Amino acid sequence: MAGGTVVPSVLFNFWAVASVARSLCQLFEASAKFTPRGTEIGLNLNAATQEVIALSSSDLQRNRVTLKSELADVLPPVNGDRVQLQQVILNLVRNASDAMGW
Repeated sequence: MAGGTVVPSVLFNFWAVASVARSLCQLFEASAKFTPRGTEIGLNLNAATQEVIALSSSDLQRNRVTLKSELADVLPPVNGDRVQLQQVILNLVRNASDAMGW
């Protein structure tokens, strides 16, 4: 690649990502109007926890912390705000990582 083509390519990718992010924000804002906070019914705790672990994996690796999850095979669904629940789980994972990290 010639030196002059790198910047336009990076800018194009940046604007494409920004466009997708704007679309996602609009989608989430629209759906939030129809779903009051804290009313999600039948929330799967294992799925919410696995999502947080997946999102935290790079931070855990950077801190040289290995997370071994042992989730219950059968849990009753819970009612609550998925985002708030995941924030609590994320805080627990980060606190444990900070306590064990190098």
